[in-house]
Amino acid sequence: MLELRYAGNTDVGRMRELNEDTYYVGQVWENKPQVLGIVFDGMGGESYGDVASATAREAIVKYIKEHPEETDYQELMLQAFVYGNEELRKEQHEHDRSNIYTVVTGMLVDPATQKGYYGHVGDTRLYMLANGELKQITKDHSDVGEMEWSGELTEEQAMKHYLRPEVRRALGGEKVDDRGFTEFKKPYLETGSLELPEKFSLLLASDGLFDMVFKKDSKAILEQNVPLEERVQGLIDAANNAGGKDNVTVVVVETK
Repeated sequence: MLELRYAGNTDVGRMRELNEDTYYVGQVWENKPQVLGIVFDGMGGESYGDVASATAREAIVKYIKEHPEETDYQELMLQAFVYGNEELRKEQHEHDRSNIYTVVTGMLVDPATQKGYYGHVGDTRLYMLANGELKQITKDHSDVGEMEWSGELTEEQAMKHYLRPEVRRALGGEKVDDRGFTEFKKPYLETGSLELPEKFSLLLASDGLFDMVFKKDSKAILEQNVPLEERVQGLIDAANNAGGKDNVTVVVVETK
């Protein structure tokens, strides 16, 4: 069985007064080895973006922790995201906060089977560093993200694009069924799975990192021979040193 270590941190950045990001990383069940890493980036600004991310974090982590008997981890991630979506929409309606949402990307790592199961909506991202390559796993639910994914835009062009902040999907943005589809039967909540190699680092991050730090530079920091907590802080420092235009959140789960 794989031995894992993990760390995470968040920072307000250099230009914002409020941190609307949050995260969770750790073992979710007592006496079980599975590790959850998840990053949230709330939207709403003065209209409680921080409340959106905190509400979703509480709901999703709670749902997963309350289902230790579940063995289909991809289904568990889907249902946790569906529950998080429902709880955030309740928050919107009960407190008249209709314009608060959060983007979120999470990964449940099962070291016993060497598999990972992710949930994703919006433009937070999951990357995997393995065999000398840092590969983006999730695709942004945005026009600019899709153009970058397809090669229509370079990484630098995407970073600077005026439509970069706009996303088409976010938790709380639509009512969804138990399969993560909208009432028009369009997919909204995304899930997937990964076969994990013997050695890897999984990076989950908000756009405050990858809008400021090139992928090659993130890779170099992840590969440094220093404790994991220092590398996580190094990624945050790199974002802030590049301008820190947004909140920045980083979670890493990796093999020892």
